[in-house]
Amino acid sequence: MIQMNVTTNGINHRQCPWALTIENCNGVQMFRTFLIIGAILYLMLTLILLTYYIYNSIKQNEKFYKIISWTSLNYMKFWSIIYFSMRCFHCITIIFNLFGDNIIFRDTFFLISWIPGHLLVYIHIVSIFRILPSLLFNQFTETTSRMKTIWIPKGEKQITIIFWAFCIITVLSLTTTSFIAAFIRRSEGFTKKWFFAFSTHVFFQWLYCLINGFLFLYYGRILVKQTKKSIKLTDINNDKGRENFRVFIRKMKMYNFVCSAICFFTAIIVLPSTTLLMYLGLDNLIDIMFCIAVNIIFPILFGMLSYSIITSETQKNNTDEPSFTHQYSTYMQTNSFSNV
Repeated sequence: MIQMNVTTNGINHRQCPWALTIENCNGVQMFRTFLIIGAILYLMLTLILLTYYIYNSIKQNEKFYKIISWTSLNYMKFWSIIYFSMRCFHCITIIFNLFGDNIIFRDTFFLISWIPGHLLVYIHIVSIFRILPSLLFNQFTETTSRMKTIWIPKGEKQITIIFWAFCIITVLSLTTTSFIAAFIRRSEGFTKKWFFAFSTHVFFQWLYCLINGFLFLYYGRILVKQTKKSIKLTDINNDKGRENFRVFIRKMKMYNFVCSAICFFTAIIVLPSTTLLMYLGLDNLIDIMFCIAVNIIFPILFGMLSYSIITSETQKNNTDEPSFTHQYSTYMQTNSFSNV
């Protein structure tokens, strides 16, 4: 009979809660190695994106400290930098056992370090909401166009309400549950009560990842499809222009694929298996898999995502690019996000 790994007396010695501490873990050196790799990868992503952000702002004579004039793309880069830096700081904290006496801070920081990733998704979806009407209007100019019903908010007011509702609910739910789980661990250790609080937090993470995955899948495909249709309305009549358009579409597809893959991989594989096997107490295999996914696989996928963000910005500066192929990237750079 399999015994529950989380007991009233504490956590089974076979399991290593590496995200909270690696002290007294079996295979501590292996987990430390994974964390070091994760810290390096996340640090590289932080520095690359931060350097590019500052360089591009100086090149275009932008005052990046004026937040009120930031565009959607600026906000996406900002939250990406925050996310990467928080993940890097978490890895360093565990590697060197920093703040060892402040369990609440350590545990809460790990759990809320994923929040910027959710906010990044919401900003991107809002940008799609704003660009889709112009694409759909272009489709209505075609007499042979057969439009299917597409759900998008009506006007800026609805977009603003939906955006802030998602942001507030996400931040409050994840912060509250993470603090409760951390408080219980400090008071009682890895008990059943802690496991319930931790599972509640995981449930919210799972829910938001699943929602984000479907949002990317649904609206991302619509964005690509409508952009491809719009080539009929442009005056692209040369091979170079058509090739540029195909490259642009491939980049959009890659961006949506990577984002959807991260969300669904987390919601379908990482979170459920981690919680279930933690409950069943099946050695520390799940801890190894979880550690590899979070600190190696995720940074690689996020690197691809950052590449898409950076290259989407360079589309506008390509004078040979057909006018419509960079409509989305131009919109992301020239429209202020301050009204949301």
